[in-house]
Amino acid sequence: MAPPREHWDGIVAYLKTRVTNAAAEALNGIIQNAKRIARGFKSVEYFTAIIYLIGSHLDFNLPNPLPLTHTKSS
Repeated sequence: MAPPREHWDGIVAYLKTRVTNAAAEALNGIIQNAKRIARGFKSVEYFTAIIYLIGSHLDFNLPNPLPLTHTKSS
């Protein structure tokens, strides 16, 4: 089955360049996830900060806020 006519330009462009829109789709997924997380924020700056935090995959090694009261003795 042949693809619809409206997709022919995109197919020809892919065959010429071998470039897909996968990166754009991945970025769109990150932004959509940030929209779900940032629901209720009243500022575009906060929304932008959430996009950067999600997209950067930072690992915050924060200390445990609760002190350990019991330790195993060997």
